[in-house]
Amino acid sequence: MGQAVELSDRVAMLASAFCCAEEEAAPLDRLFAARRYDDREIVIQQEDEAQHVWLVVDGSAHSQALNVDGQYTRITSYEPGEMFGSYPQPAASRSEIVASGGLTAFRVETEALVGVARKMPGIAMGLTLLLAAQLNAILDRLAARVTMSAVGRVHAEILRLAGDERMIAPPPVIAGIAIRAQTTRETASRAINALERRGIIRRDAQSLEILAPRALAELAI
Repeated sequence: MGQAVELSDRVAMLASAFCCAEEEAAPLDRLFAARRYDDREIVIQQEDEAQHVWLVVDGSAHSQALNVDGQYTRITSYEPGEMFGSYPQPAASRSEIVASGGLTAFRVETEALVGVARKMPGIAMGLTLLLAAQLNAILDRLAARVTMSAVGRVHAEILRLAGDERMIAPPPVIAGIAIRAQTTRETASRAINALERRGIIRRDAQSLEILAPRALAELAI
């Protein structure tokens, strides 16, 4: 399940995640192990004690909790540059963490990460910034789930993924958009097909391009 990642790439990824210079991030490399998880593979079981922290490098994961009716409810997703697991101490997981469409992550023992944060102020500050940004992103997703329609959330997710370049390359997997938009694959597929028919987006094997960003933004309701 492990996946080889070039040393220079690993250090650059860690430096980016912790908002520090590569020289500061280099000591972290020996603590983090690269792990690869297949689609729908369980990373953490609900109620199991989590003794690690995972930093998402590629792909995504989502958390889901078993409710009193025996059904799973999706809580949130974790995107590249975000963390999940147990911090600042090991604890029972509130939810099940599942890989979405394949996941590559760096895993580190919770106690080891705490030790580094105590010794290296720059890493501690970077960790604070990372977690604060992640909290804001999760709150935005939860707010969208409450205030937007399912189709509106799909539109908003396309805008988010495209960013200022107005393009997603390679094109996103519809099932992945559905998960992040907290809706079904069928709803996401219908929404994207409708955008193509109206000429708001253009999609092929290489990319998804937003042709009318203002129109798409107005539909994100």
